[in-house]
Amino acid sequence: MAANPKEIQKNLEGDLKKRIAKFLPRQKVTAIVEPGWGTPEGYLFQMASRRNIDLIVVGTHQRRGLGRVLLGSVSRAVLHHAKVSVAVVPPAKTAAQKSAA
Repeated sequence: MAANPKEIQKNLEGDLKKRIAKFLPRQKVTAIVEPGWGTPEGYLFQMASRRNIDLIVVGTHQRRGLGRVLLGSVSRAVLHHAKVSVAVVPPAKTAAQKSAA
C-alpha cells in the first residue's frame, strides 16, 4: 500500500522539529518540509529566495575522492553558490568513532 504524501510530510516535519528541539532547545527555529522538483541545491535556492530564508542547513556524508565525483555533493554546491548563510552539518559519530578519538 502506497503511503499518503501528506502523511509522509507530516511525519518528516514532526521528526525534524524533535531533532531541532533536541539540538537547539532554547532557540526559536522554524523548520520547513516542502516537496519539490529539480536538483536539491536548485530547489533550496528557490525556496530560500521565495521564503526570505536567511540560513540554509545541509548535512554532509563527508565522501571523498571518487565517491564525491560520482555522486556529486549537494552540500558543496549549496555552500559555494547560496546567496544566504549556509551551515554544513557532518554526520554524528558512532560510539566506536567516539571511543577511538
